[in-house]
Amino acid sequence: MTDGRAIDTRLALILLLIDGLGELRGRTRLQKLVFLTQNEGAPEVSGNLFNFVAHRYGPFSRQLDAYVVAAKNLAFVVEEPYEVETPYGKVSGYRFRLTRRGEREIPLIMDQVSTVLADHIREIVSAFGKMDMKDLLEYVYDRYPNMASPDAE
Repeated sequence: MTDGRAIDTRLALILLLIDGLGELRGRTRLQKLVFLTQNEGAPEVSGNLFNFVAHRYGPFSRQLDAYVVAAKNLAFVVEEPYEVETPYGKVSGYRFRLTRRGEREIPLIMDQVSTVLADHIREIVSAFGKMDMKDLLEYVYDRYPNMASPDAE
């Protein structure tokens, strides 16, 4: 961070995902991308940064929600409502983007995180970042059936 302290890896992960996409649409998408970052990679990047549980739309982490709130409180991220027309009808939700302050943190984060983690996040963004939400959910449900719990709270 700008004051010389090391940035938390969890916060760095969120900021790098958003930065990689320019704009990240949807709280559910954020949850899935972070989950995939933790579960679709080399041992150096997999792990339990966030605890995920099976939930209505697949893996969900309350910790991740808390870190998003922290990122907003630190003025690194802004969350805004959006609405778009899709082949499935009108969809509304929230989009995340970095603030100018968040953008200034990216070079500092890149100096602190491992190259392996930074490369892995880029791979996740490339593979899943712009994927249709229906396809992303289907991928997660198929690959991680223990996390697909349509009856969960």
